Amino acid sequence: MTIVSATDHQISIDGTDITDWVVEVNFEDTFETKDKTTFGSNGKRAKTGGLEDGQVTLSCLNDYASSALDGILWGLRNQVVDVVATPTSAAVSATNPQYTNAVHVNKLTPIAAKVGDLPVQNLTFPGSGGLTRATSS
Repeated sequence: MTIVSATDHQISIDGTDITDWVVEVNFEDTFETKDKTTFGSNGKRAKTGGLEDGQVTLSCLNDYASSALDGILWGLRNQVVDVVATPTSAAVSATNPQYTNAVHVNKLTPIAAKVGDLPVQNLTFPGSGGLTRATSS
């Protein structure tokens, strides 16, 4: 078993590498649970899967320089774009899978700061379609 420290993730949004600004990334993949209990279930609940849903959460250091994070995200407002992440910068493989989720960029926090702290955007984008996993490029 190989477990590595999270120091080399690669993250992009809409094809643009944002790795240099991201300090935390979370891809969440969920499925509805539907109750299919009937009178014939002998008093036991029966469940089945429903629709897939998910979200991507990013915590990013804000950067207002030309072509930096603020401008990248501003240009994506109210669009559905792909967020892609891999555990390391190595080639996509069975031991370095690439996860992709289309998300709706529905909320930004371009100004989020406390005196003396680094400005951080904590972003949660709802998924639009399912999460995919690739093990080769």
